[in-house]
Amino acid sequence: VEGIDNCLVRLSRCCNPVPGDEIVGYITRGRGVSVHRADCPNILASEKNNESERLIPVYWEDSVPTKASYFTEVQICANDKKGLLAEITSTIADLKILINAVNSKTTRDGIAIINIIIEISSTAQLELVVKKLSKISGVFEVTRKKSA
Repeated sequence: VEGIDNCLVRLSRCCNPVPGDEIVGYITRGRGVSVHRADCPNILASEKNNESERLIPVYWEDSVPTKASYFTEVQICANDKKGLLAEITSTIADLKILINAVNSKTTRDGIAIINIIIEISSTAQLELVVKKLSKISGVFEVTRKKSA
């Protein structure tokens, strides 16, 4: 946070910003600065609720530790088939990426909607995950969720 020393800064859990994301700071009441993705629904709502004076510019430090990890949620939509979840988790495991949580359901018309929270180090790593998951047979959409 530029211009502020000894300030409590935390990454927001609602949108899980990752190095490489465009980010913005929100001055909280009593909890320092909360860092959000610029496209976070909570930030967009605060702009509409006349709280834009609480938004401040923030940036990723050039020396972000390479071993740092960040949680982000990916949603996969696919035609349901036997072994789909196993194929998805295997693809992620092959990339040496940790899975923190999985939630899946199938709609009445046979569409599987799978939300997976993964631990990544950068947006480049996230892009690789999305690219690999998109190549799985039956998968027609892979997106990063805006808020968890």
